[in-house]
Amino acid sequence: GCGAGRGAHALASYLSDAGGYLGFDTYPFGVDWCRENITPLRPNFRFELVDVYSGVYNPFSRVKASEFRFPCDDASVDVTVLNSVFTHMLPEDLAHYLEEIARVLRPGGRMFATFYLMNADARAHMARGHNVNPKFTHSFANIHVANPASMEDAVAYKEGLVRRLLLRKGLNLETVRYGRWCGRSEGENGQDM
Repeated sequence: GCGAGRGAHALASYLSDAGGYLGFDTYPFGVDWCRENITPLRPNFRFELVDVYSGVYNPFSRVKASEFRFPCDDASVDVTVLNSVFTHMLPEDLAHYLEEIARVLRPGGRMFATFYLMNADARAHMARGHNVNPKFTHSFANIHVANPASMEDAVAYKEGLVRRLLLRKGLNLETVRYGRWCGRSEGENGQDM
């Protein structure tokens, strides 16, 4: 989910020429912009358009996210960054992406990802009605969605499910920083990190 290069732009002055950046997304305009504006200045920054189904961003693809293979070799990546990707994915797709992340990360590699994590604290804040955005009004087995007609618009996961999936895929959870999305007054981000 490199989008229009927000993360790549931030890393452009940090990552040396010895390193490399690969961003991929289903969003053609973002990938095109990155190729035209970042890669000419930083040739070690590559961007790929991938044809993967997303009910929000690429509804015409026939390639399921649960079957997509990341365009990376095994154990070839130091860091993966997924900012507001899992917030638009259903459980089968999330599980597969975590498997792919475990496959491509080098030993000692790290994943940064954002979620909407539903737990007792989030539910308590939501019950108070403080600036909840998005409003997760519909519950299903392990997820809550804002719009059942377009489930991937915004997906909140029960925190226990995310923790179990991470363990099952061999990814150790180091830190969780909870966001403001549910009405918390504190937090570094709108989403949970």
